Amino acid sequence: MEFMRLAADAVVTQNFDVARDYLVEANKISVEPQISRQLVEIELELQEKDQAYLTIKEMPDLFSDINVFELYQKVLAINHLHIEQQQIVAQVSRIYDANEFALYQDKVDANLAEPVTGEKRGEIFEASLALFSTGRLFTQTAIRQLHQLSQTDYLQLARLYLTLPNMNVQNKTFLVEDLIRLRLEETVKVTVLDQPFDFVPATTDFFFKTNLYVTGQRWLEQKLEKDPILLEQILGEFSYCLGALYPVEERFIPDVAEFCATLVEFVARGQFLATDDPAGQTNVTELLNQIYHAR
Repeated sequence: MEFMRLAADAVVTQNFDVARDYLVEANKISVEPQISRQLVEIELELQEKDQAYLTIKEMPDLFSDINVFELYQKVLAINHLHIEQQQIVAQVSRIYDANEFALYQDKVDANLAEPVTGEKRGEIFEASLALFSTGRLFTQTAIRQLHQLSQTDYLQLARLYLTLPNMNVQNKTFLVEDLIRLRLEETVKVTVLDQPFDFVPATTDFFFKTNLYVTGQRWLEQKLEKDPILLEQILGEFSYCLGALYPVEERFIPDVAEFCATLVEFVARGQFLATDDPAGQTNVTELLNQIYHAR
């Protein structure tokens, strides 16, 4: 590819800005590991550490090639993304045998992502607490800042957020799944519908893999297969409702078919809140009332 040749010529003359531009163009034409790796290396040479992170995260496979994995760890280290690296170690320990894991662990040990300290740590704490108080959706920048903290500091903030009343459902799901990626075996408290619950991240499923989500989605697709527009709307509401109850959804929904049928009725008639008449209430309608009232 011509862009690759031009980039290589630019590297020889240490014209890294030009080399990066050629590699960006090459990457637009064909997303290949070789191109992406070279682009990341050039971005690191130019001290564009944030862009190097974004570039390597676009690669579809960061594990199969040990050289790509090593470069990934280098990017994490330069960006102080300590939490993400700990999550990677937990993931690798589950998918590779002892000998292969040792090889990957060596690459991590050679590129340790140290958490930030001092003034930078204080700034992240301050910014995170301010963000928590707004209820706004976490940005990718905010998430990367959280991941620059030590595990102790990160868990302190995560535990705080998960106990807040009426927290953003997407933020809660993200934090719960982030703790799952750490394979945290400690008990964590979470507030759901103003009630405190305990869960253990290491034994908790990711949201879209929970039994209730998989079963409920299948039930809805079978019942509404002839009305794809309504199905799309219902699936969105179903995800929201289940997300509001996650990660303790099974404590609220003993019968997923009944829950889904009632939700379909609500959405179909454009009335998300059930009647105020106690005679018209069921356990499911009361639950839906609570969920939508807190929305």
